[in-house]
Amino acid sequence: MASAIGLRRLTVLREFRPHGLVVEEADGEGAARSPQDYDYFLFDPALAASPGDEASASGADGDHELFIRGNQCASTPSHFYCILGKIIWSNGSRVHKRYISPNTVIMACWCRMNAISDALLCVLQVDTLSLYNVTGEVVSVPLPYAVSSIWPLPFGLLLQKSADGGHMVSSSSSLLDARDLNRPNKDYGLTYSVSCQTNTMETDSKANGCLISSHLILKHPLEEPQATYFEENDKLTMMKDFDEKIIWTSDAIPLMASYHKGKSQHSVWQIDGASYQEATNDNTMLPVSCDISSHKCAFRKIWQGKFSQSTASKVFLATDIDGFPIICFLLHEQKLLLAVRIQVDDTTEEAFGDIKPHMSWNIPAFAAAPVVVTRPRVRVGGLPFTDILILSSDNDLLLYVGSLNRWFLLICIMQSGKQCLCRYTLPTELGKAFFSNYDLNPDISDTGSDLKITSIADAVEGRINVTCNNGLMLRCSLRKNPSSSLDEHSSDVSFYIRFMRETLETLHALYENLKLNILRKGDLGCLASLLCMIASSLGEHTYVDYYCRDFTLNLNELPSVASSTSLRTPPSLFRWFEYCLRHGCDSAKLEDIPTLMRKQKVSAVSWGRKVVSFYSLLLGAEMEGKNLSSGVYSEVASGSARNPEELTVLAMVAEKFGRQQLDLLPVGVSLVLRHALDKCRDSPPDDWPATAYVLVGREDLAMAKVGSVRKDNGLWHNDNLTSISVPYMLHLQPVTIPTTASDIPTSKVLNSEDSDSVYKSIEDGMEHIFTSTTQLRFGHDLRLNEVCRVY
Repeated sequence: MASAIGLRRLTVLREFRPHGLVVEEADGEGAARSPQDYDYFLFDPALAASPGDEASASGADGDHELFIRGNQCASTPSHFYCILGKIIWSNGSRVHKRYISPNTVIMACWCRMNAISDALLCVLQVDTLSLYNVTGEVVSVPLPYAVSSIWPLPFGLLLQKSADGGHMVSSSSSLLDARDLNRPNKDYGLTYSVSCQTNTMETDSKANGCLISSHLILKHPLEEPQATYFEENDKLTMMKDFDEKIIWTSDAIPLMASYHKGKSQHSVWQIDGASYQEATNDNTMLPVSCDISSHKCAFRKIWQGKFSQSTASKVFLATDIDGFPIICFLLHEQKLLLAVRIQVDDTTEEAFGDIKPHMSWNIPAFAAAPVVVTRPRVRVGGLPFTDILILSSDNDLLLYVGSLNRWFLLICIMQSGKQCLCRYTLPTELGKAFFSNYDLNPDISDTGSDLKITSIADAVEGRINVTCNNGLMLRCSLRKNPSSSLDEHSSDVSFYIRFMRETLETLHALYENLKLNILRKGDLGCLASLLCMIASSLGEHTYVDYYCRDFTLNLNELPSVASSTSLRTPPSLFRWFEYCLRHGCDSAKLEDIPTLMRKQKVSAVSWGRKVVSFYSLLLGAEMEGKNLSSGVYSEVASGSARNPEELTVLAMVAEKFGRQQLDLLPVGVSLVLRHALDKCRDSPPDDWPATAYVLVGREDLAMAKVGSVRKDNGLWHNDNLTSISVPYMLHLQPVTIPTTASDIPTSKVLNSEDSDSVYKSIEDGMEHIFTSTTQLRFGHDLRLNEVCRVY
């Protein structure tokens, strides 16, 4: 599969090594360092940026790193080292903050809590949860139970308790009698603390639930962790399943993924949590009031699947082509990536709306990571558009985007229904001089063209770490807007450029077709967004401008347009209509009619072809057989045509284009055709089919035509007559009534129960008045009935 798609080169930024190790070496801690006793993760600076701090949030400083070192002791022949647990927050090659802990650091993560503007660094220790803000203030929360992991949510921090409950204090003791707000000195030390007492009786009542619950939620640094509940049969039950292990949460939308070992089941939950309403000081984590309100945090299972005997090795969030989230489970045993699309209904009154699964599919994958590549600056509902980077079992690095979106299916270069956009490879020439610390890695072999990627990790925006088969780890960048590099890939570049241009032309023809139907405005907007992306990738500036002028509000963030010398003007039916009306059909440019509409029997754009053919006949196009000089073909019904208007009527009849269809056209387009019909109403030819008379509003002549057919053949069908009229005029059509009232049996007249009928219910000598002509003239207003009654 990899050989059939486009090729991109990774941009190698540097050889990667955690900066925390470099800091430790600079501090002289190399002798006590244990290579296995540390952890780190890279993150976007926007994750820890304060609101309004655009410089930090923009990612201009590059990747940030959080290096975590647990407590460790080591010895040399002359020294014994005991190093405290520590966290080093670095920005590039610069240390931003250092946090020292007297206890072992188990886990750390960034989290935002209700009513706290700044992000908090949450550090889990053996019996304490420490919460640091970006200025260095710390709140220490004692934990009377063993907590195995912590997870960020949009409105707080989720705590997973150990499987055995791990009670560290008796259940009768208070969960928390006081809360300490510690303020650090300039570097590491603590100078003083401020305490806030809570209500003892309220604390005791909450403690029992917290000690029993398997999952806890902390919504504010000075609030106690609360028990969690799960929704079942519209009832809330305390969450007490310690085997339901959290494996992933989102800090953007209230979603959680878990794995139950006993059931061998993965699950996705929506989390309902209330906003913290207490007023706070913007410059500190200390609230104005110590009266902390609580609200039950409830889990609602929205998806579950039994597809693996072990937990997913990785879970992350990506987005579909339309911005909806996709939860991805990397199943290492099966070498698959399972993707579950989540539908978000934001029309409800809830903060995050109703969330439910929509569809799922899988992709073969040895490793995977979320990357922001195709649309790096676009956000929908607070989520950036995130693509999926896959490492296949053949060591191919593949970029996937979106899912089975109905419009995207038409343009993607794909196999088995998956949208693989391109393949990334390492540069073929990486010499020893490229790596500043090459001598520190003697196990690394020569970097030649046979270099293969064996794993990927630490994705941030469009940057990722790749590990090669020779042990080398490189920090690489994926080129932004990979679909815009069509003017560069490879031997296949000409094929893909031609393919994408044909796709643009085909979908543009569909776009012009939908513009002629006022009921398809919603589909038209979605198609405009897609076409704008395709046109920008091809460097078609005029096409991009064309769609943006039609749907300015739908295209808030314009994609960057690839450089191109193309000056093609997109076909425009409205421009063609206007030019024909001003100068005649023969003077209009054929290029304004999409090529697809000039082909016969293409049902997808037959609506637009019909309208173009009517305008062509009306405005002087020559006809050879069924082909018109305007480039389209048209059916024409049998009958005489003394002028273009009458020929147009016969074409509309043959194409089954009646007044119902005219109502679907834009007003300006239908007005011209309605005017042509009006010009034929006074004296239409006498050899027209009945449907043509109905179309021009001469139901009396249609009735006469139908009556003669009935008398000649004894048969008579009015289906075509009613279908060519509009529903709100059907009561005026006399096509089911004989030519004269004398043809109606007396028994039917006497048995008539229709009070609105134009026929009298009794015979009074006035029956001869009620003919099809008088009904056509006086319609449904019953004035003839009133005249007969008075007479």
